[in-house]
Amino acid sequence: VDPASDEQHALEAPLLRRASVVDAHGGSARNYVVTMWLTLGDNRARVEVSLSENTDMPYPLVIGRNLLTDVAIVDVSRRHTLEHPAVP
Repeated sequence: VDPASDEQHALEAPLLRRASVVDAHGGSARNYVVTMWLTLGDNRARVEVSLSENTDMPYPLVIGRNLLTDVAIVDVSRRHTLEHPAVP
């Protein structure tokens, strides 16, 4: 989603691998994994992203603790504390 216009855009990326994952209900699936650039505040990193159909989840992307380690402190009592970054 483009933060400036709120428009959705289709993206393509080479397949890195397929990963076996367990969902919140205990079911298993094989998700596609790609790499992409992710910007979080002033930090930009190339990350592996596991793709899945998350239409029943409130967020389109879940950021895990591996990405946040040594980069951020999470205060669960606050929401949306960063401004939209400038697109590089």
